[in-house]
Amino acid sequence: MIPFAEQSNQHRSRDEGSSYLDNFYKETVKGGKYPFVLIASPVTKTWANLGSYGQCRGLHTTANASNSPFGVYGSKLIEILSDGTGVVRADIGNQGSFVSMADNGYYLMIADGVNLWSYSFATSTLQEVNPADFTAPTFVKYLKQRFIAINADSTRLSGSNQVPNSNKIYFSEVGPEGGNTWPSLNFFSSESTADANTGMAIAGNALWVFGTQSYEVYGLQADPNNPYTPIGGGASELGCSAPFSVATIGGQVFWLGSSRSGKNQVFMSNGYSPEPISTHAIEYQLGEIEDTSDAIGWTYQQEGHIFYVLTFVTGNKTFVYDVTEGVWHNRSTRRKLVNIVDRWAPTFSCFAYERVLVGFNNQEGGDSLVLQLSLGGGTDWDGRPVVRTAQGVHLWDDL
Repeated sequence: MIPFAEQSNQHRSRDEGSSYLDNFYKETVKGGKYPFVLIASPVTKTWANLGSYGQCRGLHTTANASNSPFGVYGSKLIEILSDGTGVVRADIGNQGSFVSMADNGYYLMIADGVNLWSYSFATSTLQEVNPADFTAPTFVKYLKQRFIAINADSTRLSGSNQVPNSNKIYFSEVGPEGGNTWPSLNFFSSESTADANTGMAIAGNALWVFGTQSYEVYGLQADPNNPYTPIGGGASELGCSAPFSVATIGGQVFWLGSSRSGKNQVFMSNGYSPEPISTHAIEYQLGEIEDTSDAIGWTYQQEGHIFYVLTFVTGNKTFVYDVTEGVWHNRSTRRKLVNIVDRWAPTFSCFAYERVLVGFNNQEGGDSLVLQLSLGGGTDWDGRPVVRTAQGVHLWDDL
């Protein structure tokens, strides 16, 4: 059988690699007529029309009693209800940046690059949290009764403490109300290199902290004044210059790597070590993108496949790694009324109400929508067709 097209592998030498899958992915078939088939990627259907507040800046499914997801659209913090409606809960201001969210079942913390916000599920009230010596919060996570945050403030404190704030990891007090209290001494510093912290991930009971040229992995210890300790072997001189490319699923971490030697190689964790998953063909295409620092990564699971979706906003491309199959394919959205291929419209995701919900953020603007990924069908949320392409390998036989 001719292996027509198993993955996107458009090498710089097309004689070597010419296969291309857009809005298709491979699925291995055991004991079937053929070793694999091509499956159509999901289409997007409208789950909630929230109004006209602006583009999606982030989605998060909460651990509160209703497990309801929250999204930030423009300046509005919106709770997305099970009947497909949305309720505006607060206004955090439109900083124009993506947001990071985490919760402990009582409070939702939001880092927007300028402020750290605390939203109470019980009282539906929002307050700004001002940790000492902490400005420009970029990411917030939750692990074992504490919130953890990093920031983009590169200033140094006076006196003996000369570590830049951007090299510190801050943590809150313990307990349901802990996220509202961040003592000035509740921080520790990255140790392997002096590069600024750019991204974070929680995988299992481990905290991953990325810089531009390194990452470190921390575990928990009993000392309440120093609750996080480096894990042996959990450090590498390989970092991440695209902070929102970091994503996790099933205890694995995915990111777009960078180091002193170069960048634009995609990695997946293997234990606490980095394992490259991008092909030379993918890396060549990434090298053609002028700015990859705005890459957004997210993961989801559907029909036994685990996907890592990596979208480049400036580059206007979306690459998807199928963890189950170990191969890459592309996703795209056709611009309405014109035959122009854009990056895939979904840019953020969460799982709620037995659905994969995605934040709508395309090139054309429009209403503030929450979409769901739906298998089957050939049109997206507003009736535009989903165009699927399967281009085979270069075939030759005896010259």
